[in-house]
Amino acid sequence: MPAPNHNSTERVIPFPAVVQEGLTKAKKNDMPGAPGFFFLIMGELVIFYSFFLAFTLERIKHPEVYAAGQAALNPYTGLGLTLVLLASSWFVVRAVEATRAGKIEQIKKNLHVALALGIMFAVAKAVGFFTEIAAGHHIMADSFWGGYWMTTGMHFIHVLVGIGVMICCLYRLKNIKADPTYFTFIQTSGIYWHMVDLLWVVIFPMFFLLGGTS
Repeated sequence: MPAPNHNSTERVIPFPAVVQEGLTKAKKNDMPGAPGFFFLIMGELVIFYSFFLAFTLERIKHPEVYAAGQAALNPYTGLGLTLVLLASSWFVVRAVEATRAGKIEQIKKNLHVALALGIMFAVAKAVGFFTEIAAGHHIMADSFWGGYWMTTGMHFIHVLVGIGVMICCLYRLKNIKADPTYFTFIQTSGIYWHMVDLLWVVIFPMFFLLGGTS
């Protein structure tokens, strides 16, 4: 039996044959993630982009209302939220790549950082919601705030789901040596989180930067 290599700073998972087989199959798939998951993603994007289209059309009709609504939002807050979510997605990518390489400690570290950033985004957005309600900017205030609450509220729910999924990734990591579907699961989770990220990249300029046009 060969002596263990103590020079390596990364602990590589000794994948059993059943796990390695699952990893190999996942790599050979034409589309990453679970089969058919992209259809779900496309459906979610269609729903959100229908919201975006409706919001844009209403903004053209009522530019002064939308300019006033946008002025009530802090663009620096929106930018900060965007950077937090982008950073979280980057660490998810690193976790997926660590899974591909079998580096269990890197999977843990990157998932924990991604999860912490996701929770930071959720907490900051929840505080923002309470602040906006206190200022009278509720869903029935006008068409701008109606669109804002519908879109960001739906996105917030997706963020919470994504946080739950990352917690599941960490929980399933405990039994990764006997889990042939872990790579597909974390890859699918990463795709979902990137969708959440992509949606916010559109939401941020639409609500925080683009006011009405005269």
